[in-house]
Amino acid sequence: ASGLDVRIVHFSFRDGQPREFPGRPSPLPLVLEIHVEVNNPSSFDFSPLGQLQLGIASASGLRFAMVRTDSNVDLPPGMSNLSLSGELAVADEDLERFGPLLGDYIQGQEIPLQSIFLSSTEPLYHKALGGIPITAALPGLLTNNQPARIFERVKLDINAFEDAYSLARRRDLHDYCYIEGTNPLNVSLTFYKIEVDIFYDGEWIGDVHVPWLDTPINMSAYQQRYTPPVRFPVRLSASTTTVLSMFERLMLPNGLIYVDVAVNLTFSAGNQVYTMPHYDTGVEVSLHL
Repeated sequence: ASGLDVRIVHFSFRDGQPREFPGRPSPLPLVLEIHVEVNNPSSFDFSPLGQLQLGIASASGLRFAMVRTDSNVDLPPGMSNLSLSGELAVADEDLERFGPLLGDYIQGQEIPLQSIFLSSTEPLYHKALGGIPITAALPGLLTNNQPARIFERVKLDINAFEDAYSLARRRDLHDYCYIEGTNPLNVSLTFYKIEVDIFYDGEWIGDVHVPWLDTPINMSAYQQRYTPPVRFPVRLSASTTTVLSMFERLMLPNGLIYVDVAVNLTFSAGNQVYTMPHYDTGVEVSLHL
């Protein structure tokens, strides 16, 4: 089994069905679906291998899912295709470590994984394969061959003329903005906390810091370009030259500037809460009119 060549060709999450627990809220699990190609380079036919159950972990050993083959498996010599499904299940003590891993996946980065055979319905292989690791690489999430985006557009709710003068004098301005975002995942998300550092032409120019949202923001699976009815507090702090450059462009008809944002998001997906770093480039900024 250590000689098997495994390639992940499809990896996705989706909202599962609520479970019914009398007298308690029904947690919504996240269903994980994986399709893999397995190359058996030997002349030995692993048949019948039975139905397999595997634990999925990062290369560093962070286990985050348990999956099963959808049916009994045979691995004859050569290439085979397997479908597996299960649930995302991160231990509470590992949630802090899983957030950055999820962030890397959404940013399009390849994630080294290891799978560990836990059981087989065939007693012979259950004993032989137990605990054998198999490595694979999880391709990062891409949209149109680009890393997935979360932040699409920011609309500044400010008086550009008055604020440009105040900002030029004090280099610090507190105002509000609206944020348009996209959910790149096929699961519903609820956001509780948002921290954003904003960069313009490579210069840090301010931030949005909301320790906890009074009303959490809900986004459905794959929801596109959604602007929640929330005025986020934005702090702008920049040099006079940068201020003049920004507002000169913003005050043109259909004026736009583009910024980069480094973000920490706290949100729930399924029945667990994660804090995830994220970075988007070329985010549109305009005035809210």
